[in-house]
Amino acid sequence: MKPILFYFILIIMNANVFAGEIDLSAADAEYGEYLSGECKTCHHKKGLNKGIPAINNLEINTFVNIMRAYKSKEVESQVMQMIAGSLNENQILSLAIYFSKLKSEK
Repeated sequence: MKPILFYFILIIMNANVFAGEIDLSAADAEYGEYLSGECKTCHHKKGLNKGIPAINNLEINTFVNIMRAYKSKEVESQVMQMIAGSLNENQILSLAIYFSKLKSEK
């Protein structure tokens, strides 16, 4: 996905277009860290891979909404649709908490 499209999606997601209220009561940052290995393979702290943005320090709502959009195939990316499709809601929420706490190295 092109970086401009990704940032457009971020703007839309901040408006909570794809999600209602997010309940984080069952989510766990440590579980998110455990799950994050696959994410970190492509999403480096500085967005080192061409066209793959950094996801550190994203707001929780933004991360969750983006993942839900990939999972529902509202946003095109075969790789991200497959990854998001394999995650349940608690896993997405746990990843969102974990990545929201990581500082970006921009």
